[in-house]
Amino acid sequence: MGQRRQRKATYAELVREIFGARADEALRWYPGGSPDLDKSSARALGGDLTIIHSTWAWIEAQKAHGRSEIFRFRFDRAPLTPQGWFGERDSREAGAFHAGEILYVFDNLDAFPWLIEDSDRALATLASSYSFDWETLASEDPRVLAFFAAAAKYGVGRNGLSIPVRNRRGEL
Repeated sequence: MGQRRQRKATYAELVREIFGARADEALRWYPGGSPDLDKSSARALGGDLTIIHSTWAWIEAQKAHGRSEIFRFRFDRAPLTPQGWFGERDSREAGAFHAGEILYVFDNLDAFPWLIEDSDRALATLASSYSFDWETLASEDPRVLAFFAAAAKYGVGRNGLSIPVRNRRGEL
């Protein structure tokens, strides 16, 4: 006797399973209805659930209970990667991805074989101009000394860079 093959759940059914009573609200933000839209929304929702949501939750907790200011940034430039960069997935569908900003922040676009345009170079010049050089930090401050002592335990030296999330006018 052959085994009955289980039907694969639709995107909307999965959203309803995950979000229950709030599924309609989730589907307004991540709509489905066609294979292409289901695929696109599922990718966006998956990324937001695994990276964005937990990061925002941590930021909000730090703002409410932390002793230091916290900043956030959003980088939504989608680097033009060569075909095959994401395996069989079409590179044009990748959009902005986790850690995609790093080459821009360090103005090192030639480190990977991405398809670089003039606008990428302009963005990298701008993004790297906001980086902060740890060497300029006042090393006699006890808080700074404690920070670098803790960082050294993890192999992080004084020559790292921090990425600010405010521009020179203090805007996010």
